Amino acid sequence: MAAWPDEVDPVTLVPVRYSLREGSWLALPNDPWDTPREIFDDDDLAYGWYENAGLTHFNGAYGGKTANVPVGVGKTPQEAYEGLIRRLRDMEPVRRWDPTPDGGFIWEYEVDWPGGRRSTVNLSNPGEPGR
Repeated sequence: MAAWPDEVDPVTLVPVRYSLREGSWLALPNDPWDTPREIFDDDDLAYGWYENAGLTHFNGAYGGKTANVPVGVGKTPQEAYEGLIRRLRDMEPVRRWDPTPDGGFIWEYEVDWPGGRRSTVNLSNPGEPGR
């Protein structure tokens, strides 16, 4: 039997506002109602958010990268989601729950957003049934 895919909770998928080399979709580790409004705001605020989150740079005009936000970017929503999973796996979780007998896991991360907000996100996998 095939292994289950990793899951991120919470996650929100939105189209990018500015052209990014990696694609036109963002996967953000937050609930839809917590999506930073700066992404959709006027150019100065949006440019600042994109640069502070490390998604693009405007030669440091908006302060450079100032936050630890694992954001997935892709040409499709699925690619962006998979990019978010890769970004989370590259980070050190703040908590890990022991693997299940089936190989499942839950890892918890703290996300530091531009503007100083902090949130948590989980990366989990139920494991391989019948392992």
